[in-house]
Amino acid sequence: MKTYGALTIIGAGSDSSTLRVRCKCGRECTKKKNALHARIKGCSYRCTFSRAAKAAGRQKHNVQQDHPAIHAWHAMKGRCYRPHHPFYQWYGARGIQVCERWLRDFNNFWEDMGPTWKRGLELDRIDNSGHYEPKNCRWTTRKEQQRNRRVSKFPGWVLDYIETHKIPRSTVQHRVFKMGKSFAEALGIDDFC
Repeated sequence: MKTYGALTIIGAGSDSSTLRVRCKCGRECTKKKNALHARIKGCSYRCTFSRAAKAAGRQKHNVQQDHPAIHAWHAMKGRCYRPHHPFYQWYGARGIQVCERWLRDFNNFWEDMGPTWKRGLELDRIDNSGHYEPKNCRWTTRKEQQRNRRVSKFPGWVLDYIETHKIPRSTVQHRVFKMGKSFAEALGIDDFC
């Protein structure tokens, strides 16, 4: 049986221009003969064996194309290298870059970051002036990420206090920035030193 990338021919198709193929992912489908010769790919664009993996000539990571980690990888590159990206001014314009190992290959990114990934976490740089690279990146919750910003309107102790006492952040923000109160006054702390 002849193989094209992730696809193995298993028989003739419904007409002379098609073939039945089996993908490494286990699916069987019909493909046009000229598609096999022109561009080697998996059974569909969402297949775990399609796109970049075949171009590189190796099996791709076992992450689906719509996996949040792939979206995080693309967003990371967009922030750093696309001047029209809404957040480019805070990343690429400041000189933040993606390490060479991750820039062109999601497999490398996933190899380094995949073991610590969990649903609901977001990609975060430990040092906000540093680049996207294995020693400077981690997966964190949005709350943790908000605390790790270059410029934060709230000191860490205020964030801890409003979280513990379930005070809406917008209330404190209004009292401090609109009414001119100190953080202690805004939180109702009378005996604050």
